[in-house]
Amino acid sequence: MKLILFVSLLISISYGDCRSMYLAYHVLESNQNFNMEDYIFGEENCCDEYPISFCSEDRVFYVKEDYADINDPENWDILSESVALLRGDNEMLYNPIEENGYVSGISPSNTLWKSRPTYDGNSITYYDGVGVLAISYVPRFLPGSIGSIYSIPDDEYYDIYFTSWTSGGGTGWPGGGGNGDGGGAGGGVAYWRSGPIDAAPKIMVISDIPDDNGGRVYINFNRSYLDVDDHPNGLDLYSVQRLDSGDWVNIGSFGAQNNAQYIYEATTLRDSSSQDHASTGFKVIGQTFSGDLIFESEIEYGYSLDNIAPEVPGGFSFVYSGNELLLMWDSVPNEDFNYYALERDVNEEFNDPQRFETIEPYYEVSDYNSEEDYFYRVYAVDIAGNRSDYSVIINATALSNNNLDILNDFSLNQNYPNPFNPITRIDYNMPENGNALIEVIDVKGYHIRTLVNDYVQIGSRSIVWDARNDNGEKVPAGIYFYTFKSNNYIQTQKMVLLK
Repeated sequence: MKLILFVSLLISISYGDCRSMYLAYHVLESNQNFNMEDYIFGEENCCDEYPISFCSEDRVFYVKEDYADINDPENWDILSESVALLRGDNEMLYNPIEENGYVSGISPSNTLWKSRPTYDGNSITYYDGVGVLAISYVPRFLPGSIGSIYSIPDDEYYDIYFTSWTSGGGTGWPGGGGNGDGGGAGGGVAYWRSGPIDAAPKIMVISDIPDDNGGRVYINFNRSYLDVDDHPNGLDLYSVQRLDSGDWVNIGSFGAQNNAQYIYEATTLRDSSSQDHASTGFKVIGQTFSGDLIFESEIEYGYSLDNIAPEVPGGFSFVYSGNELLLMWDSVPNEDFNYYALERDVNEEFNDPQRFETIEPYYEVSDYNSEEDYFYRVYAVDIAGNRSDYSVIINATALSNNNLDILNDFSLNQNYPNPFNPITRIDYNMPENGNALIEVIDVKGYHIRTLVNDYVQIGSRSIVWDARNDNGEKVPAGIYFYTFKSNNYIQTQKMVLLK
């Protein structure tokens, strides 16, 4: 009865375009005469539009010639280290790695068979029976039929399409003769075999998203071959997962849309450029409509890079502070700021500059008293190593008695800026040489910081307070006072430190 049903179905099938051929391959109640060569290599090249397992580049065409030496492994179709397929001279298929010949109802050992493609709409657990006879046909009807193989020890699946089966002599056989029961001598076999079948999506590349501060990548992956229209057990959903501290975390899911490729924007664990180029692991998971079949891509790793430079430091200026030159600029607002780099040279071309680094928006130069003028510029650097453009160039003339501002009276000017954060400048004037004391106190009158306590020469002077106490600790925001004392002169001003 099974044979009659098979033959009637075989006669009723006709093929046209790629879609009809594709459906004929995937929707089978029994074996059907499917022209695999036309499908793969035909004029329409159906694999481009409706891919199936045989379309993959790792498909195998196996031939065992009539009278071929069955003891020569070169005549075996080796699937793995424990499974191979071979037809004996007077027999059906068996596993020559573990069997000396075909045994009815058992061979090929370590395999299960079915007379349908692997993904035909049934659960992946549809395999029943053992041995090649579970295909439910006799050898004379093998050519043109499609089945599937499950390798038990390897947990892998293959689709198989028989193109020939010969007895080596006699009559009544395709390409040969015989009585149709596997008899005869020197019989050969030929078939197409996929795989092993891998319906998992494949990540092609993980690339950094340009022009951002890091933390994001594009994941470009090829679809599962089940992600096609009209597939009875087709793919429904893709999920992207990220490796977080040894655990896989789902970061996004979206429906399969029959696209050849997909691009997904994913977040990384960190900006890799700030973490010694630490990578983040990703995988893509495909799931069928029923949810019974889940296919995972291989794990791939990608970097996320900060491509945006910090802002250019503005407000670049300088003052003479005691025996030092103080260079000042505005703080950059970038959250990934790392440090400032200050350059100095004797000309505006900066052919051979000296370089100084600081995390503060100012720098005190102690060797400004040289007889040579210097040019200065500053730029900001973030944690990824991105550099801002240079600031404006300033020329700080060497300080001498000739360029000092000499005033007739003691004076203490209002600090600038005020309110301030994190630094402020205090200007004062010494009309004569003498001892000078400038200190900061809080609203309760407690001493906070001594800014100047030294013998100071005549001239206009400046000092900078960085909102720290004598121990180098940051003081809280609020109102503070600063007092200037020299000889019989004393004056106090108020200033406000912002958060």
